Amino acid sequence: MGRPGCPFRALFRVARAAVEFRRLDRARHLEPRGLDRPRDHRSRARRLRRRHPQVRRIIAAAETCFIWALFDRDPLSRWSVGRTTLLGDACHPMYPFMGQGAAQAIEDGAALVACLAAGSGDPAAALKRYEQLRMPRVSKLQAMSRANKARFHMPDGPAQQARDAEWARVGDRAPDTLRWLYDHDPAALELRGE
Repeated sequence: MGRPGCPFRALFRVARAAVEFRRLDRARHLEPRGLDRPRDHRSRARRLRRRHPQVRRIIAAAETCFIWALFDRDPLSRWSVGRTTLLGDACHPMYPFMGQGAAQAIEDGAALVACLAAGSGDPAAALKRYEQLRMPRVSKLQAMSRANKARFHMPDGPAQQARDAEWARVGDRAPDTLRWLYDHDPAALELRGE
């Protein structure tokens, strides 16, 4: 819905209508702070008047509009310093295009508990082990999510058709292809070839 290159999603909330815009390609000028403040949806609607009529009707029906930008970060070189460590989005924020952000935070927690429980009483060594176990997996998922940002939001045309043909041929969403992702045991304390 809308013009190519500018995905639009509308989320309806119980008790009031709200429209949230996700601008995937032009969010570099936005700062994460303050993005959840309501915006004047009438001025926003004027700027989007060339959009599909259904999009304009949704915007007009909304009581409140928010800007909702998505941010990720390059993988960090370390997560732990001494007896302090990070987990989840604090150390590996990722776009939602693998659907793994919250799952990876949960896996971090399970791996962290396993490393601390198996430790020899040296928390810093246990945190280093946690980092060694988790970093390759989440860095791979960060890269895949970043790549999918472009792959999933191509405008219609030759590049999109080539992508669709490649997906049909390769089957990169087949269960066997993603087994490394879903058969993972985060409490296993050995590195696995993923």
